Amino acid sequence: MSLLRHKDVNMLEGPLIPKIIALAVPLMISNLLQMLYTAADMIVVARSGVAATVGAIGSTAQIINLILVLVVGFSVGANVVVARYIGAREPDKVTLAVHTALFAAAVFGVAGGAVGYASARRVMALLGEEGQLLELATKYCRIRFVGMPFLALTNFLIAIFRAKGDGTTPLTVLALSGLANVLLNLFFVLVLHMDVDGVAWATVIASVLSVAQLLFHLMRTEGPCRFSFRLLKLDWKILAELLRIGVPAGIQSALYTVSNMLITSSLLSVNNRVCPGGSAVIDGNSAAQSIANLASTCTDALVTSLVSFASQHVGARKYRRLRTFIGDAYLCCFVFSITSSWLLWLLRDPLLSMYISDPIAYETAYTRMGFMLRLYFLGALMSCGGQVLRGMGWSMTSTMITLILTCLLRIVWIYTVFAQYGTLTSIYVSYPISWGIAAIAQFIGVMLCYRHLTRKNQPALAND
Repeated sequence: MSLLRHKDVNMLEGPLIPKIIALAVPLMISNLLQMLYTAADMIVVARSGVAATVGAIGSTAQIINLILVLVVGFSVGANVVVARYIGAREPDKVTLAVHTALFAAAVFGVAGGAVGYASARRVMALLGEEGQLLELATKYCRIRFVGMPFLALTNFLIAIFRAKGDGTTPLTVLALSGLANVLLNLFFVLVLHMDVDGVAWATVIASVLSVAQLLFHLMRTEGPCRFSFRLLKLDWKILAELLRIGVPAGIQSALYTVSNMLITSSLLSVNNRVCPGGSAVIDGNSAAQSIANLASTCTDALVTSLVSFASQHVGARKYRRLRTFIGDAYLCCFVFSITSSWLLWLLRDPLLSMYISDPIAYETAYTRMGFMLRLYFLGALMSCGGQVLRGMGWSMTSTMITLILTCLLRIVWIYTVFAQYGTLTSIYVSYPISWGIAAIAQFIGVMLCYRHLTRKNQPALAND
């Protein structure tokens, strides 16, 4: 019995690279639309006439991500479990996994939103924000946390569609909700004369629309992934599987964000020294980060789709094809990351002009983009190895590599190299160095995991 519909990508048969691209490109566009929510917030709010609005939104990225990445990490568990049961052709378990994942998403989203709302101001003050920047950032951040349950459900629903090979439905839904987000941004800021609160509410409303549309499509889909409210419950065994994969992924992402928050605190110290009472360094960093996110969003979509491919192949015990997939995955990641990041580097001037005009902000943005875009392929290869490892079941290994060789290394770097020099260059250079070291370690982990799987399943390999 086939568990796939006609528009779902069949990951287990046929050439791999066209199928990786077929699933990744819609997801890439979908992720770009999600990322453009924040970019649209920053571009539109810059026209509000209120000072420090761009820096306020940019400075909240890490604290919002700290909660969001935990939820998204758990959704990786949903992706792996659903995809593995699809590959193993176990429809009853697919249905249980879908409904357990969505029940868990609602719980995680409400809990994460409550914690974020309560702690937002205190955390940003600890990072070094002050004055109007702190007030605007707190207002924006708290409204975004009100919408956290809908962001959680959106990511889990997309993970389910991705697990069964459907990237088209999330693309269509996010295109519509993204358009609504931009129109609401313009209405709240230019017509109602709101500032960061207007763009925050626009993003929350867009998230609600995304959840409604995705649930509607999942309720109409055929097969074991079909959603029904009467089947919504927790299956504790499947929840344990989901958490076994998702918790390490979530913890990794959260601690990764913590290390980035430390970097944000270091940037704030530079900002307060270079332009006391202003926000030029933070504005420039936020603008460069928003642009660089275009590249990272493209490659993140690609490497996230690799989880589904690896999981389905492990579930189906197609280990020879899994070996071919690993090589193709690394090739695709390298090509996609080089193409997207260098294109953005070449277009840096017209893109930055949409965000900032201050000379100090431009200098900051140029410094960040020089390191983050020209060497981004190292980060893409690191992510590729980590997600393939998760798909093959070694989530904790991937987590430990990232924690030690990126998070811990960056923390040590800030307290040693940055403490010595105190420059923007001494902050930004830590990114490509940690990416490169972790990428090598993740690749070694992938090879060891594959060797373990093939030794453990020699009969399946002989029949593949």
